[in-house]
Amino acid sequence: MAVIRPIVLHKARFVLDALEHYDIRSFADLGGSWGVNGGYSYQAMLAFPIERAYMVDDFDPQHLHERFKPYANFSIIKGSFGLPETVRALPDVDALFLFDILLHQVDPDWGNILEFYAPKAKTILIYNQQWIGSANTVRLLDLGAEAYLANTPFAAGDPATARAAVDQIYAERRSRRDRFGGKNREDWPDIWQWGITDPDLIAKMWSLGFKLDRMENYGLFSPAMKHFENHGFWFSRRG
Repeated sequence: MAVIRPIVLHKARFVLDALEHYDIRSFADLGGSWGVNGGYSYQAMLAFPIERAYMVDDFDPQHLHERFKPYANFSIIKGSFGLPETVRALPDVDALFLFDILLHQVDPDWGNILEFYAPKAKTILIYNQQWIGSANTVRLLDLGAEAYLANTPFAAGDPATARAAVDQIYAERRSRRDRFGGKNREDWPDIWQWGITDPDLIAKMWSLGFKLDRMENYGLFSPAMKHFENHGFWFSRRG
């Protein structure tokens, strides 16, 4: 059964303000289906005269098709957005939405995802759980089981259940499974993978030809996780 959560109001406002500011008429939402049923794309379609829009995701439930059925200008590109063929299938657009996805990306890593898609858009909107626990970006699994447990959503769960889940991930981390393209368990996107710092993200985007136009800090992701904050970024192509 699909999990459908309500959209976050400040995140919706973040999107709508950007659409108006940049006069966006086309966009692609990467990985925006799971949990919110394409909610931020839907808000954009309702509020602005969007000419073309795309959902790029390997999670493709029927209720997503039903929600966007009235919009002939909305297309679903089904596939992992980290695969070269998925990147090629997406036409150029005014803007990309990358919400809550970068910290999950390994093989290809979060920086590779940005490299793949940066040529596709003039504006990139990123909302990510950003790491404030050290000066540099970290691979969370490399911190060890105790630190991983304390710095991921497992920290807010039942202690015994969370401990068992984390221990299982570490026990199986080098095993290859028939999921997510046959990746090792440690590289699956269903767990938190990265603590990405703001300077590293901004520097990466600068290296790809984008400047930071706006940044918002929306506070801690969870009271149980003092090293992660929700940050929003508007990036636009330089020149």
